[in-house]
Amino acid sequence: MLSPNSTYAAVLVFKIAEEFYQLDTIDATVNLGGSKSSREVALTRSRRRPEEEISAVLFPRTRADGWMEVELGEFFNEEGEDGNVNIRIFGKGPNWKKGLIVLGIEIRIKKSGR
Repeated sequence: MLSPNSTYAAVLVFKIAEEFYQLDTIDATVNLGGSKSSREVALTRSRRRPEEEISAVLFPRTRADGWMEVELGEFFNEEGEDGNVNIRIFGKGPNWKKGLIVLGIEIRIKKSGR
């Protein structure tokens, strides 16, 4: 049950294996009903890009338990919609990806209207 008139964030909790490939950034989309959020998310800090481009990318932080987390997007639950929250992550480019270990996706309240 999600609280009405509240903004929620979808947070990916993950680790990167010692051997990984093509996991610099991913595209993420989160939506519920008409509320949709899309963004580019970094999974590693090995990315080399001009500073002005890096500012648009969200980078992960390391939690106390050793897992990393990064916000994939947010959605607004207006009146307690009884629907599905859709969360998509997809890699860039045609190459295979390797080494992403997913603990799960947490749905966290960001701002409540109550």
